[in-house]
Amino acid sequence: MFENLITILMLLGMLLVLNVSNITLGAVIGSKKEGFSWKKLGEGILKIFLFSLAFIAFCFCIEVTPLILGRIDIIVPTDIVSLVEIIGITLTAYKKYVKDCYDKIYMILGIKEEKRK
Repeated sequence: MFENLITILMLLGMLLVLNVSNITLGAVIGSKKEGFSWKKLGEGILKIFLFSLAFIAFCFCIEVTPLILGRIDIIVPTDIVSLVEIIGITLTAYKKYVKDCYDKIYMILGIKEEKRK
């Protein structure tokens, strides 16, 4: 279980980096269009905090599920739980934030949609 918690924290760290990158790129785009907004930056940081809290809470619940079920003689392999965590949360979030960052970089560089394909 301890190894899984370390893995979860590492995955969360990667998500935080992607989130910060996404917010930074959004701030660059926003400052070009309407000027820099501390309010929007603060909302982005709050979003990161809340997302991280929800991510940790969800992973914790999934992580302790085999322990709880074991108390009533239902054995669930812990490897399955780790797979659910990785596929269910992390890869989905990575795809979303990587795509957002990718689109924002193209927007900043002025690359049109038809040239990207």
